[in-house]
Amino acid sequence: MRSLPFQQPVPEAMNNRAGGQPHVYVSGALSGLSGQELARVIVIYDQIARAAEESALGAYLPHRSPTAPGSKMEPSAVWRTDFLMVTEAELVVAYIGVPSLGVGSEIEMARAANVPVILVCETDRLAHVSRLALGSPAVERVLAFENPAQLDQLLMDTFRSVQTWRLPLESPSSLKQLANDVFTSAKEKASHKPSRAERHRPGPTSRVSSRLG
Repeated sequence: MRSLPFQQPVPEAMNNRAGGQPHVYVSGALSGLSGQELARVIVIYDQIARAAEESALGAYLPHRSPTAPGSKMEPSAVWRTDFLMVTEAELVVAYIGVPSLGVGSEIEMARAANVPVILVCETDRLAHVSRLALGSPAVERVLAFENPAQLDQLLMDTFRSVQTWRLPLESPSSLKQLANDVFTSAKEKASHKPSRAERHRPGPTSRVSSRLG
């Protein structure tokens, strides 16, 4: 049986971050797609990766990583891995032509870590993209393209200036600690059972509703 594209070995040139090479995180829908649609978007993701490498940037491709759909990695480990790869990236390039909860999450991860985001989309699909994604403060540019050749040119022009965008951030070790802290806090909140008094205490939602009322 032929393996799916995301089940193939990770190309060394696309996933080797040794020596601290700056990398581009390629974000895009992977789950819940038909085989035909998955094959179509993977062509776009690989095109983004090639353009990054031609601009002396590494590329991290989730569909060619241990977090790819179909892997046995636990959801919590997937979150930690993606969080670290996004927050350590020089740039996130997100394909938004197909709706995806994961892409939205990665855009927000990038915003929280001050990582610039480039959105990529076919011109005829752009009108259907969520304004929440388009309006994120992390978004530096939206690349709307008609064909692969135009996308190549837009990407190359963008990658030439990428190193002037990002401000210095914490070290990878502190980012890893941040990921662990965020994950631990979320687990603690999820497992906390509120007391009776807490359950009946008015929260922010009720106060907002009264102001809007």
